[in-house]
Amino acid sequence: MKGRGRKEIQDLSYSQAIIIGLFQELALVPGFSRSGATITAGFWMGLKHGASARLSMLLATPIIIGAGILEVPRILHTSTTGLLQISILGGVIAGIAAYISVWVLMRWFNTNEATAMRPFAWYCWIVGLGVLVTRFI
Repeated sequence: MKGRGRKEIQDLSYSQAIIIGLFQELALVPGFSRSGATITAGFWMGLKHGASARLSMLLATPIIIGAGILEVPRILHTSTTGLLQISILGGVIAGIAAYISVWVLMRWFNTNEATAMRPFAWYCWIVGLGVLVTRFI
């Protein structure tokens, strides 16, 4: 995919954006990364690496809001003492960690356009091979 991406998010057609959005469904399969699937789909649709990563992070927003709508009432109606406070603290810490992670990811993609996914690819191959080897031993 090296050097193929030339588009920004606003250059996508509706059908291309829908295809990228549908790739999120792969996250329903255990072991699939939602962001990895949507970033890869963005590459296939011709997005630059940074634009593909940005769109992937934007696509997570409705999912996070939906999870909050489903889970916050459960937390409010539980009998576990302190669960709301722990959940809020965990959410704040997770939000800070996500912001830092996305910031690092965007800097990486913007400075390493041609080779941005290489470390992730090596990681996937090594871990996948390790899982296969340990599965059959």
